[in-house]
Amino acid sequence: MKHFFLVVLCMQVFPQQVQPGKDDTTSCKPVTSSFCQGVGYKSTRYPSGVQGYNLQQIGQIVQTACSPHVNILMCRVAVPECGSGDESRVKPCRALCEKVKKDCESTLRAKQLTWPSMLRCESLPQTACVQGPPDPITPAPSGTCEPITVSICEDISYTNTVLPNILGHRSQQEAGMEIHQFVPLIKVECSPQLKPFLCSVYTPKCVSGRPQPPCRTLCEKARSGCGRLMSNFGFPWPDALRCESFTTESCEETLPFNIPGTCQTMTAPFCKDLPYTEAFLPNSLGHKTQAEANLALHGFLPLDQLGCSAHLKPFLCSVHLPKCAAGKGLAPCRTLCEQARSGCEPLMNRFGVNWPENLKCEAFTTESCEQVRLPIRSLVFSSNVT
Repeated sequence: MKHFFLVVLCMQVFPQQVQPGKDDTTSCKPVTSSFCQGVGYKSTRYPSGVQGYNLQQIGQIVQTACSPHVNILMCRVAVPECGSGDESRVKPCRALCEKVKKDCESTLRAKQLTWPSMLRCESLPQTACVQGPPDPITPAPSGTCEPITVSICEDISYTNTVLPNILGHRSQQEAGMEIHQFVPLIKVECSPQLKPFLCSVYTPKCVSGRPQPPCRTLCEKARSGCGRLMSNFGFPWPDALRCESFTTESCEETLPFNIPGTCQTMTAPFCKDLPYTEAFLPNSLGHKTQAEANLALHGFLPLDQLGCSAHLKPFLCSVHLPKCAAGKGLAPCRTLCEQARSGCEPLMNRFGVNWPENLKCEAFTTESCEQVRLPIRSLVFSSNVT
């Protein structure tokens, strides 16, 4: 009865998560096939090829250059992009397949190569698919860097922007009016990546007088966390912010944890037994005080008491009250998140509750994992939970 009561409390904590389906990019791996470099993406779940496709055969077809976009078609079916959301977003279009097949027919015959038997053009989508390479972002002429004055973006990891942005806004006032419509979505914290992504579009970082292009991965993470919530209220993800329009070239500098704040002696009871005593605020979820963070953490208390994972509490505290290291907040460890999720998510799913969208493990990196030290405490396994 006690366990049932605790689980009911968990369900009350995560009411917005009781929805089917989820996006999981934790198994993404780098694309290693040389003939698939430069096709618009860098990660896949199948670096050795989807079952049924021979990468040697695919490589030989690509090397013939029998059609302008033969590499895009072949790579996207044999070594498909590892994306978030609807899988059809990263599939090649039927029209692209039909064109490549027609272009290559005589060349393949002459070189005694055969069209992959698994590649049937009629099975590919006609809409919401990839027709060719991503649209190139034309470098804007050099402009003058200016301090960010749009209030929503004044606390992000950079301080200067340059306009016009990729949406054509020529002043911060104009950009600020447009981005303001997303304030309610930012406040519900559907994704910690939403605000950094939006600011990278509306008030892009100024690099040598030019705007830094938005990061596609950051866009996908923001869409993964907030797209479903928007759909529930009848709002699609904006066409002007389609993640497929961006590249991954500028992604290395977009983590939202390098934000101004202060180190504070940790007072939250939930995290008092961890091997660090100073926390950094605000955190990546937007909590500005320990009281706010502690209130959010309190909602996870029933799940922690069930003992589904010894990694749950250290992970939750690393997000809500991150360790202060050299005057900055230590980014949460992705491995620690995955360990916590693997232990607790099955239990949550049994009661129709999904892992929280704003704690998606793919939003974090492994850079800080070597600095993570778990507290010495007895491990309570959930095998006794029935």
